[in-house]
Amino acid sequence: PGALNTTSSNDPLLMNNTGNKAIAAGSIDLNATHLVGETDNTKALYAGNFTISLAANGGIECGGTTTNVTTLARAVYTAITNSTLSRGNHSVNDGITGQEQLYSCLTLAGSELSSQSYSTSAQGAWTLRTN
Repeated sequence: PGALNTTSSNDPLLMNNTGNKAIAAGSIDLNATHLVGETDNTKALYAGNFTISLAANGGIECGGTTTNVTTLARAVYTAITNSTLSRGNHSVNDGITGQEQLYSCLTLAGSELSSQSYSTSAQGAWTLRTN
């Protein structure tokens, strides 16, 4: 509770392009939901307190030193700034060919929160899409 700019310990979120079409910048969207407390459902980590970035390390994904950071919103598809998904053989697994890596940050964990598990089970999963 009360923490600022906490990066994920389970990064990156890896997107693989399994088709033959390159996905242009501004065409990858993320629909986020609040992470609701599983013991006390009156507490939540709010979707608007999360950011997504194309870079990591040192809090970059929290907005520290880059403009490639997107602040999420609840139940709205938000375009991930400058994200692209090239076509190609993603099994090369080089983080570039046919892949996009996304890094997350919780910019604020409210001081009202309690120590418990938080999840998307009450409001639905986060969903990535291309358009």
